[in-house]
Amino acid sequence: MLMAHTKKVMLVVLSLLLVMPIYSRKSLPIGHFFTVDASLGYSNIFESYQDLETEGTIGGLFGINYELRKKRFLFTTGIEGQMLTANSIYEITDFDVPIYDTQGKFATMHYQVGIVDERTRLVYASIPIMFGYYGYGFYIGAGAKIGLPIVPTVKSQYNYTTSATYPEYVEDFENMNNHDYDAFDKLSNYRMKVPIKYSVVVEIGYNLLNKSSMGIDDPRHGLRISAVCEYGLNNLMNTPADGTLYEITPTNATELTMLPYYVSHSTENQHINHFYAGLKITWTFRLSKGDCDCD
Repeated sequence: MLMAHTKKVMLVVLSLLLVMPIYSRKSLPIGHFFTVDASLGYSNIFESYQDLETEGTIGGLFGINYELRKKRFLFTTGIEGQMLTANSIYEITDFDVPIYDTQGKFATMHYQVGIVDERTRLVYASIPIMFGYYGYGFYIGAGAKIGLPIVPTVKSQYNYTTSATYPEYVEDFENMNNHDYDAFDKLSNYRMKVPIKYSVVVEIGYNLLNKSSMGIDDPRHGLRISAVCEYGLNNLMNTPADGTLYEITPTNATELTMLPYYVSHSTENQHINHFYAGLKITWTFRLSKGDCDCD
């Protein structure tokens, strides 16, 4: 239901983008702008787990927006695609699982995993809403953003070793390639289910083509460079309770798949908030004509 509501909001924003220019001639003191922006910067996930180490990597966004300026007031909204990333590592203790091998014999399988390296990539379709001040080429704004998850994935990389104990044999089966008791390198991809994200955004920047510095009376184009910072207000993940850490292929117990940390560990009573800080370049095109006190 929430996802359907978000889609309705996106349709309203698109309608505003199409309708706003129609009223430009009736509101000459108001400046209407079409903008395209792109950003690249530092992305991370701030989490509170004790056994998880997370570090930031590169994230980015691309957006198409409508912007309104009246005197020194600025309002912006639109649609953007955003990618948030982070890398995490954690350690798994050795564990045993009762299994039946490929010949149907009962055994106790031993798994030695060690370190699991996870790369989280979250892609969103977002709607930003920002209010701010614009004057003499400088601007500063703050607002909120709602993001609908599109492609939330985790890539896990790990090494593990298998061995087995059989009731009818004294010694364990290990280091036996012909029985698949050996060391393995594994790389797996997992598509997660994540909730809609909410965040606050702050921007500050300067229009390199503003008329006071370029010496032109009515520039239709602008090129802004700015610093942008975003912080999540809600948990990126939603796992009610602890679940299984792994999946074992029924027909071959040596095939081990580790599930993502946020899928196998409860997110309740934890904070998992995203953070993004980067540089943004914005091209602006003025839709309205006539006098406009917006530069």
